[in-house]
Amino acid sequence: MALLSRDGRIATLSRGLSKDLGFDRPGDLSGLQISSLWHHDDRAAVARALASARRGDTGQAPVDLSYVHGEPIQAEVTFAPGTAQGSIVMRLDWTNPD
Repeated sequence: MALLSRDGRIATLSRGLSKDLGFDRPGDLSGLQISSLWHHDDRAAVARALASARRGDTGQAPVDLSYVHGEPIQAEVTFAPGTAQGSIVMRLDWTNPD
């Protein structure tokens, strides 16, 4: 799970999500745009899902994590409004877990 600011920057990132995305230390990602973590081909769909969360709805998008794992791995990213004003909660779910 991650907590994002309204503009899509990472505020906090769980250790598990950090590892899923190929990073060892979640704190290193604080302040980065969440869009920078996705493959270029996935960014438009992720941007639409994030926009849904900004409007107060839940948005989802499929993402390809092959760049992390070196093999085709599909996941789904979900963005939802957070409880803190303007915050957005992000979750990543595997669609084909090992």
